Amino acid sequence: MDAVSASGLFAIRSGFARLGAAAGQVAAVRTSTIPAASPQDATTPRAVAGQRPAPPPPADPGDRAPSSSGYVEASVDMIRAETEVRMGAALIKTADDMTRTLLDIKV
Repeated sequence: MDAVSASGLFAIRSGFARLGAAAGQVAAVRTSTIPAASPQDATTPRAVAGQRPAPPPPADPGDRAPSSSGYVEASVDMIRAETEVRMGAALIKTADDMTRTLLDIKV
């Protein structure tokens, strides 16, 4: 494998690694911002027909919604990963075209 193709393959692998890390960040932000649904059990009060269910208890004043900056950073990383993979593929295609041209000239 020539150096140009190796560089292209390295860029593609690096892009996929970046994409995997960004997907992990998105999953972490998602799980921290969307609470798990709690199943109702016998101790949970149920709404009576015609009445509104009781509101949830007030949140602790120290509780804050997680920042969405992690999601934004992950989104930017996904765009970077896509660009990196596209550039790696373009490198490999260019190297292939050059090799093909050289073989056509030689033959």
